Parts: sequence; structure tokens; C-alpha cells
Amino acid sequence: MAGAKLAATVAACALLLLATAAACHGLEVGATTGVRAPRRRPSSGPSSIYKNVLARRVLFASDAALLSSPATERMVRANARLPASWEKKFARAMVRMASIELKAAHRGEIRKNCRVVN
Repeated sequence: MAGAKLAATVAACALLLLATAAACHGLEVGATTGVRAPRRRPSSGPSSIYKNVLARRVLFASDAALLSSPATERMVRANARLPASWEKKFARAMVRMASIELKAAHRGEIRKNCRVVN
């Protein structure tokens, strides 16, 4: 995947994840919710994100928290050093997520509150 296309895909997935998490916790996320990130070259790709984490130049506490444990710090260092490896892992994860079927009421329980079994 080209750098700009990958960056756009990552951004779209992050927004979807944010909206899903917010909805699960009863929050509203509008189209303008977010933080303006510093401009960077579209081709810089995900490795620059991890390099920024290592340099402690991040916008979100969740990004900074990646350095809080030895296991996640190793992952950050590996992803900064070998972006092609991260791209392959990301592509596999997206394929696996795409195979998740929509959960319908007749095929199981849909939780009204994500933290509590109905």
C-alpha cells in the first residue's frame, strides 16, 4: 500500500474506532471532533508516527502510553525501524476484521451496554 493511501486508511480506521468507543460510552462524536495534527508529507507513513512516539512528540495520551511498558515500547521501536512489517500486519488485521460478520439479534446477543451482559 502506498504511503498516502495507507495513511488515509489508518486515519479512517482511527476515526471509526473513536466513534465506536465514544458511542459505547454514551458520548457523541461529531464530524468536527478531533485534534489537528501537525502537517507532514503524505509519504512519511506510519513509521513516522512511531518515530514521533519515541521522540515524545504525540498529541494523544494513548500514544504516549505506548512507551509505558517494555512490551509495547519494543513494538513501537520495531514499527519505527521496519515500517514494511507494520504494513503487512495492518493489512492482515484489516482482512481479518473485514471477515467479521454483522451480529444480528437472531444470531446472538447484542449488548445494550457494552460493559454489561444483557
